[in-house]
Amino acid sequence: MLLMCLGLAGFLLLHSIRVVAPQWREARIASMGAATWRGLHLLGSLLFLCF
Repeated sequence: MLLMCLGLAGFLLLHSIRVVAPQWREARIASMGAATWRGLHLLGSLLFLCF
């Protein structure tokens, strides 16, 4: 149950980056490219979703 709660918290935190830190997000997208950012976001989402 703890692992499930941690996975859910990580998933929600990952998806709240756009609201909490929009300038940081835009800077990361500009530095690494949109496709790379989307790929890392996808991997993070799947990782946290699997928990």
